[in-house]
Amino acid sequence: MKIAVLAHSKKTVGGGLPELRAELKRRGQLDVSWYEVAKSRKVPKAARAALADGPDLLLVWVGTALCSARWTSSPARANRRRQSE
Repeated sequence: MKIAVLAHSKKTVGGGLPELRAELKRRGQLDVSWYEVAKSRKVPKAARAALADGPDLLLVWVGTALCSARWTSSPARANRRRQSE
């Protein structure tokens, strides 16, 4: 399974990203692409790059405020608005 991980590099739940890396490796997930951002404004570009990689699974580890703010301006949401007009 091809996995892409999009993560804010400063998130530190539990052991943080080092623990996530170790756990994925322990579970035999070796085909993992990492997209780490230090600033939330860089997430859209990193997300596009992660999706372009064609993963079977995309893990996103960012704050909830970022998720909700980006959702309102997402390309998919904009496409739905144009289609409904």
